[in-house]
Amino acid sequence: MTDTQLYLAPGVPILFNGGMLALTFTLIDNNFNQRLNSLEARLETLTGNVLKLSDRWARVEERLQR
Repeated sequence: MTDTQLYLAPGVPILFNGGMLALTFTLIDNNFNQRLNSLEARLETLTGNVLKLSDRWARVEERLQR
C-alpha cells in the first residue's frame, strides 16, 4: 500500500461525511427559517386583528359614554 492510498482510505469517507453533515445542517436551517417566517406572518396577522378589535371596542365605549 502506498502512502497516497494510506491517506485516501480514511480521508475520503471523512470528507464525504463532513459534506453530508454540512448539507443536513443547511437543510434543517432552511426548514427552521421557513417555519419561523410563517410563524412571524401569523403573529403579525393576529396582532393586526387584535388592534382592529381594540379600535372597535374603543368606539363602542365612546358610544356608551354619550
